[in-house]
Amino acid sequence: MQAQLTTLRSSLIRHRLLMPMLCGVAILMLAAAAPAQDSDDDGVLPTVTPADQSSGGGGSSNGSSASASVSTTVGISAAMDDDLLDPEQASIALSIINGDTGVETEVDPSDATFVAATAGLTIEQGQDEVSIQGRGDLWMHENLSGLLRAPSEAIIGMFVLVIDDGTASLDALLDGDTQPLLVAGLGDLSSFSLNQFHAAVMNHAADLGGLSVTLVHVSVDLEYERHASAVRLSASGGPLEVLTR
Repeated sequence: MQAQLTTLRSSLIRHRLLMPMLCGVAILMLAAAAPAQDSDDDGVLPTVTPADQSSGGGGSSNGSSASASVSTTVGISAAMDDDLLDPEQASIALSIINGDTGVETEVDPSDATFVAATAGLTIEQGQDEVSIQGRGDLWMHENLSGLLRAPSEAIIGMFVLVIDDGTASLDALLDGDTQPLLVAGLGDLSSFSLNQFHAAVMNHAADLGGLSVTLVHVSVDLEYERHASAVRLSASGGPLEVLTR
């Protein structure tokens, strides 16, 4: 019993010491929560090489990979679904400043910008961006611009920041089956910049010490059904874990 009390006391002290830093991350997110605007320029999306992924890919402190190759296609390791984007679900929008945007599916995972975790992925090709709905890992690279975009047919919704130990699945987090260290509302926005999200987390990586930070969008559609989507990043680096549903 004494050992359990000591462990509990140590945990409470650690969480208390972490709270100012966690709140600091939340404040940075709030500062970054100005409505993100799409670039009017056409985009080129880079693909990642095996060497990029082995060296951490999207986990660099500045959110870029110096050796990432630039391509006119978005490399996605999944077959494209026939359906269009679900207007009741959030989506990921990817673009780059200069050039034309294309999409190539069934790319080898070692060469993909987005590595899908399931066989099917809903992808929509726009004039200057590629939008994605589904589950998978997104590697952020130099010149890659990303948004987590709110559903177009949501009657109410908001972005939320969640910090936890990263052991629970994203499904469990979105279903409320976990006890996070911090939950902070970021406001009712049309989109949130994944570049700003990535930078804020990685700038505090040393203080976060292995914790995970998740950007969540929750909404209610026209039929009053609840939807929740998330993008999670570990402070230890790696890709953004994406789940839209």
